Amino acid sequence: MAPGGVVPSQLPSDILAYAGSATSAVAAGARGAAYAAEGAVKRVGLPSWLWLILGLAALFVIGYWIWGSRPSSTAFNVDEQVRLATQKASAALAALSPGFSAKDLVSALNLNVMNFSSNSAQIPADSTDYLNRVATAIKAAPSGTILVISGHTDNTGDSAANLALSQRRADAVRDYLIQQGVPSSMLVTKGYGDTRPVSTNDTEEGKFRNRRIEFGLQ
Repeated sequence: MAPGGVVPSQLPSDILAYAGSATSAVAAGARGAAYAAEGAVKRVGLPSWLWLILGLAALFVIGYWIWGSRPSSTAFNVDEQVRLATQKASAALAALSPGFSAKDLVSALNLNVMNFSSNSAQIPADSTDYLNRVATAIKAAPSGTILVISGHTDNTGDSAANLALSQRRADAVRDYLIQQGVPSSMLVTKGYGDTRPVSTNDTEEGKFRNRRIEFGLQ
């Protein structure tokens, strides 16, 4: 306020002069920076349009790196995959009509996934109910049916150890089914280890697909 409490209608001339000089200094600094950048481009000898392209390329590379390194929102979930596979296989077994063929039975059985613990041939606890339904279906299979239960692993670890582990897992499934009343003459086993992958072993999902029990016909 001016003396006497009156609001001035404009700034004093000395303040306006100071503000004008400050604005001029900022503008002069900006022009100087622009001239300096232009001079740097000329000294390097590259045309200005090429610098623009290089800048855009750098932004693209940075953006691609950020996009690729972001955490996946759809991480592979083993438990969920096992649950879905069990539901699908159980539904397929229930849909088998009386007089179904051995091929129909095998197709239904191979929809399921058994997720054994690492280095273990112990039947997973969440697979016993399903295997009980499998036993019932096998006992209703056509006369003369012989199922081959094959065990497979991913390529983690020693191949010889994987081969032995796959055989033990196949034998464990056979033993459980026999305990549920399936005639032993209907079941044979074969371990293949990591020699017959159905997917890549470079991802967790691929390894999960390769760790499997398959059913076939002899």
